[in-house]
Parts: sequence; C-alpha cells; structure tokens
Amino acid sequence: MHRFYLFLMMIFALSPAQAQDGTGASPDTLVPTHYICERNVQVPVVYINTTGGNSYAILAVEGKQVAMHQMVSASGAHYIALDEQDSYRWYTKGDEAFLAWLAADHTAQEQTLLAHCKAVED
Repeated sequence: MHRFYLFLMMIFALSPAQAQDGTGASPDTLVPTHYICERNVQVPVVYINTTGGNSYAILAVEGKQVAMHQMVSASGAHYIALDEQDSYRWYTKGDEAFLAWLAADHTAQEQTLLAHCKAVED
C-alpha cells in the first residue's frame, strides 16, 4: 500500500503541473486517503485536484490501479473510470464511500462491489 502512495507521489513530483508558473497560483494537490470497507477490504485512494478545477481519483482495487475522473453529483463526489472497459464507479460523501461497477452495455445494471467503506487515519 505504501508503494502505491510513493509511486503516485513520485509521478506527481515529476509533473510539470506541479511547478508554479510565477503567478502565485497554487499547485495541484494530492490527497492520499485510506479506506476500510466491508469484509475488512482495504482501498487506498489518491485524490488529485488540479489548478484547472478538475478532480481525479486513483484507486488500488482488485489488484490494479484504476484512474478515475470526477463527474457532477447532486451530493458527495462521483468518480468514473477513465477506461470504459474498466467501468468502476467510486462514490464518496464525507468520510464514507462505496465502489460499484457498470458493464459497458446500455442494458447493464450497476453492481456494488464494496460497500460501507470508511476513511481511516494512517
């Protein structure tokens, strides 16, 4: 799990977006968060908030890293996988979250994979 965070922080540190442009604008921010879900499943997440107003999440789940972008949500935050074939959905509100999956089929029903996720202090 710590390797996941270190990897993301190294990528972020090398990113040109991290450098300030001399205008005094704040750099992009990384927010590493660790969740414990049902069945004691651990889900490390790094949230990325860009100076351009975009938000992303990278989850380590089911043995892979899943990059997601934030969608408009009426309440809380809703992230959808960037890769349509890896159609994960991550929903958060406060310190709670759940992970769902939706097949790339217009007739598919969203399925909850992990529920009752709670952010914990490292």
